[in-house]
Amino acid sequence: MMLKPLNSGSWPEYTENGIANFARRVGRGNSDWETLVFDVGVGGWNAHFNVNINQKGNMVHILSQPEWKTMPSSKLAQTLLFVTLLNWEVAVGSVDLDMNDGEVRYKTTAEFGEAKNIKPILATFLDYHFSCGLRYLKAFIAIRDENVSAERAMEIAGHRGGGSSDGLLAEIVRTTLQ
Repeated sequence: MMLKPLNSGSWPEYTENGIANFARRVGRGNSDWETLVFDVGVGGWNAHFNVNINQKGNMVHILSQPEWKTMPSSKLAQTLLFVTLLNWEVAVGSVDLDMNDGEVRYKTTAEFGEAKNIKPILATFLDYHFSCGLRYLKAFIAIRDENVSAERAMEIAGHRGGGSSDGLLAEIVRTTLQ
């Protein structure tokens, strides 16, 4: 899946210049963390990805949300079922639903250990998160706007919905143990 930024024609190289030209820098929470915001448009809808990078500690946290952020209360039961099914199959990160206000989000965190330069790893990590995050957000939109079932939302998200035994992580573990 090739993503395109809202204000540009192509996905940038993950270089200092590419990230600077594509993301809005929203500052540093402290001296070690820098936050970048990627606004990505796909198929007529937008998603926001907050990428927090700690180069010193070689850690990255990514939080993704649709621009509308919350599900209507009438869709919470179907959304909760979707989130539960999806989290059984998500190989990296987690999908959350706040039942108090209906806020949905997809989060991933990675620690890159002793790597001196995380930029090459960061490119793959961002691509993985963005492609998964956009599929998951598209499924949330289908629940919200098209009244689809949690099972259909799983298909939209690219998962079969059969629980962890059918999930990618379980397959990796099974293959590794053979």
